[in-house]
Amino acid sequence: MNAPTGPLTPADAVGMRRSAVELLARSDRLGAVIGRLDAQLGSMGYAGPAADRFRLSMGEKRRVTAEAQRILREAAEVLNRTAAATEASASGRIL
Repeated sequence: MNAPTGPLTPADAVGMRRSAVELLARSDRLGAVIGRLDAQLGSMGYAGPAADRFRLSMGEKRRVTAEAQRILREAAEVLNRTAAATEASASGRIL
């Protein structure tokens, strides 16, 4: 693939930080969902094979949700680091 030609557009550090805040907010909402799921699973009072299957299924869904939460947090961290590097570059500092 060919590199773009023409003037480079400066990175938008403020926009990156706004996006990072939004990603962290979404991650926090997923954390709340995980907390409610944990509480509901912990308070289930029935037993048997169907209950075991249900708990196993919900445990897998919890794992997937926790992974999505982790990915959102990591993306926010990358955006914040990139914004800091962009700001430092614009001011002539090196991080």
